[in-house]
Amino acid sequence: MTQEQSSVDENEAADWGTSDELTAFETMMWRADADPALRSAGLIVEVLDHAPDWDRLVTGHRWVVRRVRRMRQRVLEDRSRIGQPAWVDAEVDLNAHLRRVTLPPGSTFDDAMVVAAEVHMEGFERDRPQWKGVLVDGLADGRALYLFKLHHAMSDGTALIQLLHLIHSTTAEPTVSASDQADPSRAAVASAQALVVRNAARQVGRAPGLVARGGRIAGGVLRRPRRSALSTVRYVQSLGRMAGASPGTPSPALSERGLGRDVFAIDVAMADLRAAGKALGGSLNDAYLAALGAGLRRYHEALGVEVDEIPLGMPISLRKAGDEGGGNRFAAARVALPVAERDATARVARVRAQVLAARDEPALDLAGAAAPLLSRLPTGVLTRTTSTMTSALDVQASNFRGLTRAAYVAGAEVLEVYVMGPVPGCAIMATLISNRDRCSIGVAVDTAAVTDVPLLRRSIGEGLAEVVAAGAAG
Repeated sequence: MTQEQSSVDENEAADWGTSDELTAFETMMWRADADPALRSAGLIVEVLDHAPDWDRLVTGHRWVVRRVRRMRQRVLEDRSRIGQPAWVDAEVDLNAHLRRVTLPPGSTFDDAMVVAAEVHMEGFERDRPQWKGVLVDGLADGRALYLFKLHHAMSDGTALIQLLHLIHSTTAEPTVSASDQADPSRAAVASAQALVVRNAARQVGRAPGLVARGGRIAGGVLRRPRRSALSTVRYVQSLGRMAGASPGTPSPALSERGLGRDVFAIDVAMADLRAAGKALGGSLNDAYLAALGAGLRRYHEALGVEVDEIPLGMPISLRKAGDEGGGNRFAAARVALPVAERDATARVARVRAQVLAARDEPALDLAGAAAPLLSRLPTGVLTRTTSTMTSALDVQASNFRGLTRAAYVAGAEVLEVYVMGPVPGCAIMATLISNRDRCSIGVAVDTAAVTDVPLLRRSIGEGLAEVVAAGAAG
């Protein structure tokens, strides 16, 4: 987080997170947080070349709160549940959002990651803006970590990187002074309840449009009955697959669920992983998923547990050119991750076939389509339904582009970026982002499910090395 921004007018409001209401899907994530096991906040871990000046870092946060509206907004519920919850302006007390942790002398990166795991487990105060920043300094090598946590209702992974590009500087030199900063605690507070009422009226007003759309669809069926019938059959078949049980068989070694979290980071050269994917007949993403499968095979073998294919969930981006920044635009796909398969080429082929099939599902966005109904369920019913769906997945895996340029946080250079995604009911969340020439993989786990985190860390590292070596030999 920094106050410097060289690519745009620093006083101009950012075009990021400008909607005044949560989508139905975001509402589901927000309301499911009533169950702490379903918290959906993600944590960004940035490794800095040195600890930035604290006053400068605070100044930077003031600038960001002023420039990015979503950073000074909270969620206001619609108790009638007719409309969606609203994003409303709120007073921002930086002391409640930003803190510093100085480690004892001689501390290492792994010691700092213990703090990251603790921050990952923390919840948010529901009546405040849904973000927090933590500077972790005191590492023996002079580096520091900046931890930036946001609720998933604010942003998906792609939007998160959009935000980092907006708020990170391209230079180490300061461009905004503390005297230029507005006090975020004096932010104008909108007529919040009026906004909620307006959102509810908007939902009611959409009903005639939905009826009209249904009429147009019915008219199309009458004009093209054969084509429409085939499309309907294909969609219904897809719906059955998407609504049915997750593919694969859940691992008995990953069956428990709890509130404890741990995190770790693994790196691999982007060129190596991309070359492996190509050599083995797939893409970088196929090689990444195949490496996770190889790592989980090693983990289960060490525990003496036999598994074949385990259920894995992954987001498929629905973003289009011209979409506004921020928010969530993705669908959730599910595949059976091959774990027992030892041949890397065969494993990549099986992964690739499933991923391509998942992207082509007509009912891919089933969760989004059902969200307007599900988000209005009583909270207890919603959390039970969400828990049933997410706990059926052993692993969730994500892959998206990270920072593509040099970035600075209050004068400190960002050396590495890891995303520790939420663990909302699953056992393991693995997130790969490409940072210039590296693939940085952040892994967050439920410690009730993963009983030996160091073993899992070694196993996934060995799985990546296995796939890279197979690609080089192929």
